[in-house]
Amino acid sequence: MEALLGETLLGPNGQHVETASLEEGVVALLFSASWCGPCLSFKPMLIKFYEEMKKQGKAFEVVFVSSDRDQESFDEYFSHQPWLAVPYEARDIKNKLSRKLKVSGIPTLAFADAKTGEVYETGGRGIVMSDPEGAKYPWVPPSIDEALGDSFISNDGSVTEKQQLDGKYLMLYFSASWCPPCRQFSPILIECYNKLIEDGKDVELIYISSDRTQEDYDGYFAKMPWLAIPFGDDRKDTLSSRFGVEGIPTLIMLDQERAVLNKGLREYVTNDPVGADFPWAPKPVLTLEQGVGEINDMPAMVFLMEDEAEGTKAQFESIIAPIAEEHKELVKSSQAEEALFLLAGEPSPIAGRIRSLCGLQGGDKADDAPVKTLCNGDMCVKLDPATTVIILDIPDQGGFYEMTAELTKENIISFWSEFKQGSLKPERKQLGQ
Repeated sequence: MEALLGETLLGPNGQHVETASLEEGVVALLFSASWCGPCLSFKPMLIKFYEEMKKQGKAFEVVFVSSDRDQESFDEYFSHQPWLAVPYEARDIKNKLSRKLKVSGIPTLAFADAKTGEVYETGGRGIVMSDPEGAKYPWVPPSIDEALGDSFISNDGSVTEKQQLDGKYLMLYFSASWCPPCRQFSPILIECYNKLIEDGKDVELIYISSDRTQEDYDGYFAKMPWLAIPFGDDRKDTLSSRFGVEGIPTLIMLDQERAVLNKGLREYVTNDPVGADFPWAPKPVLTLEQGVGEINDMPAMVFLMEDEAEGTKAQFESIIAPIAEEHKELVKSSQAEEALFLLAGEPSPIAGRIRSLCGLQGGDKADDAPVKTLCNGDMCVKLDPATTVIILDIPDQGGFYEMTAELTKENIISFWSEFKQGSLKPERKQLGQ
């Protein structure tokens, strides 16, 4: 818990409390602020819930993580709360927690295991409302295997037991007949699935429906060659929550041990419908389209080079790949938080949107734009004037940083390293301003 929250917390009377004193049970992290209407509405409910847990003698503590805009607002708001808080001045801890837990709105209530510091549930607000007596304490969510359930159906009515899928990769397809992007993607996915089966790949796919009626479900599923969860099955909500699915179509790949291999599989299948790169383990450097599904949840180093020659793009990728690989290893060993490394190598609506939000030059370039070059090893190439490198930190309330130094391998590495260390010199800017 010290690694998560720092060494010292504030008590309800302003006293200092050692974080290490949180030794067992559930620690609920409350992301909230005095200026937030829904937060003010949720607070009395959580206080009642907190008092009930204490009355029952359950090991349950709440830690307030503030999004207030100044110390005075924090002090006033926290003075009416009966639990602990991360000190307001510890903004670095607050920002790290928000990024780690992908907090995109408040109020958010997340549950952590006090012994291990593992955050295992981010939907605590719904739990407080649905389980006011705490009957399901400590609210540990089901494992992926448990959430999948025991059996699935085919569109001919036959049933497949979960054990029959042992040893196979498993794709989960969240979709619905009323969704235009789903209707566009489904034929591509059907073609790809049939090719994988034809090639003897150990894979199965399960349709998880957001259809509104049984009739719509039946009509849509009738065209699908794979398995499904029945319409109206509770597993749909459980799986959507377990994987944080907020929009459709979403396609997720689970490996043979039922660990998540790729949560952004849709773009991989779209770009590789014959399955040449199956099972599509995420690459360290993604295209902008491949990473857009997670760009709101974690920092992203983005290389905008839509009009560059192929050779120049290759030069950039030779610089990015080692940085991305190194960071990937740090994430595996819990020494760093997840991040994206994205290369925009073609003009696209997404690239245009990012340029617009960041106020970056694109399209027709001014004749007097400064000349840019990329120097990598013993080679220097002239760049398109609009080519630029930015770090998007959308979880940090929509912040971004533009690299202003010369585009050399050393400077690009330093740009990312200084961002991770919190010592980046370019001014933090706000998206859309």
